[in-house]
Amino acid sequence: MQNILHTGKAAILLNGVPGNWIQCKNGLRQGDPASPYLFLIVADLLQQLIFQSSKSAPHHPIFSHLPPTVLQYADDTLIIAAASPVAAAALKVTLNNFAQATGLTINFSKTTLATLHIDDTMATATALALAMGCSRAPFPQTYLGLPLAPTKPPTNAFAPLIERSRNLLTGWRGKLFDKGDRLILISAVLDSLLTYFMSVFRIPKKTLKVIDSLRRAFFWQGTMLIQELNALLHGKMFAYQKKNRWFRA
Repeated sequence: MQNILHTGKAAILLNGVPGNWIQCKNGLRQGDPASPYLFLIVADLLQQLIFQSSKSAPHHPIFSHLPPTVLQYADDTLIIAAASPVAAAALKVTLNNFAQATGLTINFSKTTLATLHIDDTMATATALALAMGCSRAPFPQTYLGLPLAPTKPPTNAFAPLIERSRNLLTGWRGKLFDKGDRLILISAVLDSLLTYFMSVFRIPKKTLKVIDSLRRAFFWQGTMLIQELNALLHGKMFAYQKKNRWFRA
């Protein structure tokens, strides 16, 4: 990996003529094919440190002879282990050692702890949070943009989906697009957002109705504006004031 980082060269193409070669010495460029492999090497190192066998190391919440479950995607890491203050302290030491060895600092202020099926919930959860140096957070939690909960998520758990759709539609100038452009935006952006959620959850009918109403309002707003302008031009909605009285043409 070190040879890959120090042997790469790049040149600036100006008017079809390449300039002098530039020696790459500061990591990988964006979109480099070697980036996923570098991530796998670092992610595997963290998992091996967590899986190391010791008496105080965390273990699986059901099978004590198995290591904890570690799920990693980009910069999000989900660790599922048995609740134990001693194991939490050992995990904190492991994470700190990983940060010192790789330079990837872990932000414990954004790290949350969620407990499930433990005795004396308040005392044990507080001890775990103190050992990890992070805050507690109830379910549902957000992981990869989806609500994570041990039970069926309530209807209000899908409120961020409605809010995100509303923010997208607010930023689009629908009145400046024709009907085909609005249809492409709805199909390419909003439908993909719904598809991502529906790959995991069954979205409630109430949430779908709200999103459908937002989509209809965005799709037909240009047509409604044209109809109003035509009505104004034909005098169907024209009114004027004379002697403090309103008349319709």
